[in-house]
Amino acid sequence: MKLQKQSPFVLLGLGLVAAVAGCSGGGGGGGSSGGGTTGSGDTSFSATDAASDELETFQVDVTDISLTRPDGVVLHTLPATQRVDFADLVNESQLLTAYGALAGIYRSVSMTLDFSNANVVISGQTAPATVTDQNGNAITGPITLPIQFPGNAPLVVTPGLHRLVSLDFDLDGSCSIDTSTNTVQLGPVIKAEAQPSAPKPHNVFGSLASVTTSSSSIGITINAPARNFTPGPAFTINTNTSTIFFIEGQPAVGAAGFALATGMPLGCAVSAQGSVDLATRSITAVSVEMWIPKDLVHGHVLSRDAAGNLTVRGLAVQFANDGSYLSETALFNKTITVQASAAKVYERFNSSQLDQNAIGVGARIFARGVFNQGTMTLDCSQGHVLLPETGIYGFLNQPSSGGTLAMTVARFGRRPVADFNFTVGTTVTADPNNYVINTSTLNVASIASGAPIAIRGLIAPWNQSPPGSSGASNATAVTVVDRSAVAALYVGWPLPTAQDLTATSSSLTVNTTGAFHHYVDDGFIVPTQINGSATIVPSSTALLDYFAIVQDGGITLYLDYASFEADLAARLAAGADARVVMALGAWSAGSETLAASRVAVFLK
Repeated sequence: MKLQKQSPFVLLGLGLVAAVAGCSGGGGGGGSSGGGTTGSGDTSFSATDAASDELETFQVDVTDISLTRPDGVVLHTLPATQRVDFADLVNESQLLTAYGALAGIYRSVSMTLDFSNANVVISGQTAPATVTDQNGNAITGPITLPIQFPGNAPLVVTPGLHRLVSLDFDLDGSCSIDTSTNTVQLGPVIKAEAQPSAPKPHNVFGSLASVTTSSSSIGITINAPARNFTPGPAFTINTNTSTIFFIEGQPAVGAAGFALATGMPLGCAVSAQGSVDLATRSITAVSVEMWIPKDLVHGHVLSRDAAGNLTVRGLAVQFANDGSYLSETALFNKTITVQASAAKVYERFNSSQLDQNAIGVGARIFARGVFNQGTMTLDCSQGHVLLPETGIYGFLNQPSSGGTLAMTVARFGRRPVADFNFTVGTTVTADPNNYVINTSTLNVASIASGAPIAIRGLIAPWNQSPPGSSGASNATAVTVVDRSAVAALYVGWPLPTAQDLTATSSSLTVNTTGAFHHYVDDGFIVPTQINGSATIVPSSTALLDYFAIVQDGGITLYLDYASFEADLAARLAAGADARVVMALGAWSAGSETLAASRVAVFLK
C-alpha cells in the first residue's frame, strides 16, 4: 500500500526556517549595505532540490527572482520565464539567469512560481496532481516565496566579480503528498546560499546564439525546456580539450567535438554541464549536448528485448511538426515502447559511440525521436538515447570490498523494484536482491551492513558478463550516500487517546496499536510498518534540535527536549489526546528507536 506523507513534514520544514531565522541574527528585509559601495557586479541564480522520493515531476514556471535594496527598490533579475522541474534537480543545479546587480550586501531574495501551467505528478499517478496552499486552496497562478540568506553568509555583490546564488527548493521537507486525493500541499521551504562551498554540478540549457572558434566557446540564450524558446540572458559555454561533445547523438572530444558543433544551426537546443566560473558569466563545460528538437521520452527501462525494443515508464513529450516548442503534448507516467535498435546511444561522461546493447534494465534514459501517441511508441532510428546517471536506492548487504558492494534494491529512481523485469530473452541480467555496484573509485568501506544507501550511477549493458565474473557489476557508482542518519517516523490515530503516548524526561514512547498509519521510512528508501511500540529519544549529535506541539491551531516550538517533554506531559495529564506523532532522525531497527533531531506532536 502506498503510504501518504502528511502535513507534519511541512511543519518540521517550516520550523527549521523559523529556528534558523531566529538564531541567525540577520534581521529581516535585507538589501544593500548602503556603505557607499558603487558600481555593479554580476550574479547568477541556479535552482536545485534536496532529495525528493515521492514526486515524479514538479515542473513549474519561475517568472521572477528579485533582490530588494534597503531603500525598497526591487531588482528583478529574471528577464524571461524559465521552466524548471525541481524533482529532477537532486544531483545537479539548473542555471536560471545571470544579472548585473548593484554592488552591496543583500540578505534576502524572493522567487515567484507560476502554477498556471504547472505539471506536478506524484509517483505512480497518471494525471497531474492538484497543488494547494496550507489552507487547502488550489494554487492556480503565481505565488511569491521570500527567501532569507543565513545571517553570517549574505550575498555580497562586488564590482567586477561574478557571484553564484543557489536556491534549494526542499520538496521533501516542503510538500505534503496525499496519493488518495492526488494532492500536493505546498509549504514554502526554500533555502538560499550565496557562493555555496560545495556547489552541485550545474546544467545550463538554451538555444544556440553563436560559436566562436578562436576561444572554443559557445554562446547561448538561457532558456529552459518549456513551451517556447523565450529569449533569456546571454551566457557563455567554455570548452577545452577534454570537453565531451554529443552533437545529434554523435560523441567526440575536444577540437573534434567543437568542429561538429560549428555545423549546427543557430537556434538549436544546447545543454551543458560543468562548473560555473565565479569570475565571469560562463560555465566551463565537462560535457555539451546539441540537438535539433525532437519528440522526447524520459523514464526508466522496465524491461527490454535483445533487439533493442525498450519498455519505458515515464514522460512523453510530443512537439509541433516543425520541431518547435510552440506546441507540445505531455503525457505522464505512461508505458511507452522505445524502438532503439538503430539509435545512437551515449553515456553523459563517456566519449565512446555505444549501441542499443548498452541500455540495461533499470536505466534512466532520455530518448529523442518521432513519437506516435496512437501506438505509444518512439522511433529512435533517426534519433538518439542519452544514458544519464540513474538513482538506485536500497540497503547494503555487506560492507564494500574488492571495489564492489552488493545491495538489495528497493527502487530505481521513484519506481519500485517490483516494476522491473531483469530477464532479457532467457538471460537473467541482474538479481535485485544481490545487485552488484562497482565502487572502485570511491571510499565506502565504512558503510555498515543493512544501511540504507542512495547511489547515483550508470547501469551496465544488459549483455555484459554476469556479476561474479572478473570485474563485472550491474552498475558503476558515481556517488554513494549513506542515509543511516536520516529517517522519518509517522504515527497517526483515527481516534485520539492519551494512552498511546508516554512522555518521560529521556524519551517518548509511541504505542502504534490502533493507529491508522504507523511506519518508519529509513533513509527515505521505502516505508515499513511499525508494529507495537516505538521509542523516540533526543539526538545527541544534531547541530539543531527542535520539538513542536500543535494544539487548537497553535504551535509551540522548543529547542530543548526537557522543556518540550514537560509541556507535553502536562497537556496529556490535563486530558489532551495524541492525534499524530512525526519525527526525523536516525533509526535503529533492532531497538525500534529513533534518535530524533525534530519532533512534532499533534494533540486534540
